[in-house]
Amino acid sequence: MNDSNLFSLAVVCYLGYGTEKYPRQNQKNLADKFGSGLASELEPEIKKLLDELESFKPDLSEHSIAATEVFAKEKLRRKNPSLGEEDIDAHWSKYSWLHTACILAKEEMSRKHPELSEEAIDALEWAFSWWQFHG
Repeated sequence: MNDSNLFSLAVVCYLGYGTEKYPRQNQKNLADKFGSGLASELEPEIKKLLDELESFKPDLSEHSIAATEVFAKEKLRRKNPSLGEEDIDAHWSKYSWLHTACILAKEEMSRKHPELSEEAIDALEWAFSWWQFHG
């Protein structure tokens, strides 16, 4: 396992992505998975990444309701090429401004951190969504 795979796995583990009901910074999960020595090396780096994520302020000024609809429909088309236009019309609204903000955060973190796995980026998006909705 290379360092970026290890770090990606550590991010997922630390946040509890896929195992917890909501994201939390869990040093015990990290120590249980990697041992206390490695966990203590990984945690500060993960916290830096989470600070970066938390400080991200998506520019939603270009995302009026109409623009959000166009943005969301395009994302749905790319992610689900088998969906027909009727399905896309029926489902685009789940991409509210919050979802749009989360998509933008995910894209930003993917761009800035190409070394992270897709699962780690998904975990960061999950955390961002929770923080935005639950303050």
